[in-house]
Amino acid sequence: MNQPDNKASNKNLKETAAKENLYSPIAKGNNVIGLFFLLSSILHALLLLIPLPRQVNPELEPEEPISTEENVQITQLPPPQPSPSPSPSPSPKPSIQLQPSIIEPQTTKLPRKLPTQNALQPSPKLTQVVPPKPQIPQPQPERSVEPKQIVSPEEPEPPEEPEPPEEPEPPEKPEPPEKPEPPEEPEPPEEPEPPEEPETPTNPFASDNFPVYPNAQSGCFGRDTCNEVSGVSSFRNLSRDLQKYLEEDGYTLELQEDLEDTGVEIFEVSKDGEKQYLSVLDSGELGNAIYVLAPKPITSLEELEQSE
Repeated sequence: MNQPDNKASNKNLKETAAKENLYSPIAKGNNVIGLFFLLSSILHALLLLIPLPRQVNPELEPEEPISTEENVQITQLPPPQPSPSPSPSPSPKPSIQLQPSIIEPQTTKLPRKLPTQNALQPSPKLTQVVPPKPQIPQPQPERSVEPKQIVSPEEPEPPEEPEPPEEPEPPEKPEPPEKPEPPEEPEPPEEPEPPEEPETPTNPFASDNFPVYPNAQSGCFGRDTCNEVSGVSSFRNLSRDLQKYLEEDGYTLELQEDLEDTGVEIFEVSKDGEKQYLSVLDSGELGNAIYVLAPKPITSLEELEQSE
């Protein structure tokens, strides 16, 4: 009977303790912390599954998927170095192999990257997060280094002989100053032309100006204006010829009819306002006649002889 009572009492004590723990502030705090821890674990797992934009670095991007093994063996090759003393005939140098060194993975957390197709699958446990493996450079194939031929340095060219300095050109002689041209001599003033002398009116009845009948001989009876004409039929025919001849030369002749009875033909001759008398007489010889120019009429040979 005591055992069932003990069990019942223990059960009651547990229920009472559970109720006390449920309503105590410490129990409440532990429950809240546990709930937050569970939620944070779920959120972290979801964040790892969400695809994010990947920042690609061509130098560090691996060509092959990263192995999930913890221990990764890496073979490092030294950079190619030229042979210090190559032989004259180039020969390939054997490649240098280095013993692989084991690099233990670091536990430091790297920046999160986008998962690839061969990315690690998340652990079924939500509380465990697998950190991404560090990217390891892919080993490159060995390259054979061909030694370069050493080229003998060319013989230095002899220095060029310096050109002799150019002789300085002699300074140009200054041109002598131009002599000033002498001033032009002033042209002498033109001498005024002498005024033309007024033409003195010539006497149309002067011996040099009065026309002489053809075949007439002047100077009869000692007078320049007395002319004897031979080869005429009569003195009257001579007077008609003289009238035409003088009128053609610009003289005006007017017959004096009142003196016809004297046996002499007398004309009043005028030109340029001058006036004289032309008397035509019979010389007394056959075929000859005389004409005289005088300031007054001459009616006979006797009067002509007296007026000498």
